[in-house]
Amino acid sequence: VQSSKKITMLNDMLKYEREKLKDDEGEWKATKKVLIKEVKSCRAQILALQAERDGLKEQNEMLKRAIVSTAKSPSSAAARATSPMR
Repeated sequence: VQSSKKITMLNDMLKYEREKLKDDEGEWKATKKVLIKEVKSCRAQILALQAERDGLKEQNEMLKRAIVSTAKSPSSAAARATSPMR
């Protein structure tokens, strides 16, 4: 009688642990899905920001070249400013 109670109790404990494991596994899979979507979103955002950064770098370089080219030839800028055609 005592051993049958132990067996019943152990079977109940095993059943409980299996159900708990199944629930935990379902929760884990749902969390994994959410995280995968979030990672994909972050990667897309990183690509967009990198493209924006590259565009701004290029624009900055173009502006630097324009400033340097006008700084190298101030006489031509002054000549254009005092030109009678203006």
